[in-house]
Amino acid sequence: MRVWAGLAVAVALAACGPKIEDLEKGEKGVAAEVRDGDTLVMDSGLVVHLAGVEAPGGDQPYAKEARAALERLVAHRKVQLAYGGEKRAREAALAQVYVQTEGGRWVWAQQALLLEGDVRVHTRRDNTARLAELAAAEDAARAGKRGLWADTFYAVRAPAQLARSVAETIADPACAAEIAEREAARAQRIAAGKAKPDAAAPPAPPTADDAAKGATPDEGPRRSRGRRDFMVVEGQVTSVADRERAVFLNFGDDISRDFGVMIGKDNLENFPGGVEALTALEGKTVRVRGSVPRCAKPLMRIDHAAQLVQVK
Repeated sequence: MRVWAGLAVAVALAACGPKIEDLEKGEKGVAAEVRDGDTLVMDSGLVVHLAGVEAPGGDQPYAKEARAALERLVAHRKVQLAYGGEKRAREAALAQVYVQTEGGRWVWAQQALLLEGDVRVHTRRDNTARLAELAAAEDAARAGKRGLWADTFYAVRAPAQLARSVAETIADPACAAEIAEREAARAQRIAAGKAKPDAAAPPAPPTADDAAKGATPDEGPRRSRGRRDFMVVEGQVTSVADRERAVFLNFGDDISRDFGVMIGKDNLENFPGGVEALTALEGKTVRVRGSVPRCAKPLMRIDHAAQLVQVK
């Protein structure tokens, strides 16, 4: 039998009802369906994404286990939604979820799942409620190698593990397949009249030189439309480059292949201290979380401070 350490802690803190506190009370109902490890559907038909977390999905390792964990926790039980930021994302609710367990006790779903390693912290710039508590729960699960943290696929990566050159990317069979898929999709759009035969091929992902010049998705080489993996990376910032449109944190001396982090100037307001604080990270060890393209330069774009934590 699985030992729900997270559930035990959450129950102890929620014996008298949902601890909504500073959050805005939202809809209440029954969890009628669980779609994946971080999405449920209420009996009203409202689709609910668990705010602040992300579960493995698709064919990723631990995706089935994550879905089963959420189902065990909420299926056919009363749930109370609470909001601490943007309330909707693509017509679905983006909420903190509280579930009433046997005996009438209320459990904070995100915390319980994080403590068991069934999900990871993944905030949005418009929704960072309860971040400290979420991060603490994830830290506990990672330290205990519970759930997905027992799988090396989800291990905290070192920048050197992500380094790859353009030549290495092109030679990667998995990337060749992705490019072929994109071309096939483009051919279908042309056949359906949704694209012109002479339309430009999908743009190449930004190179290190383009990035150093401050290129953004709206200027110069556009962002790769290929698959991206959400991951946590920890390493030392070797240099910081303040460019016209963005600030870049470099994690190596060879920007043509080394991992880097990009913060667009339009998002600087989400980083306390702005450029000065980011520049001060040179030589410091940081932990960043976000998406990294599989078939392009290993460049992670982040847009709010919760994605970047100084470790030492």
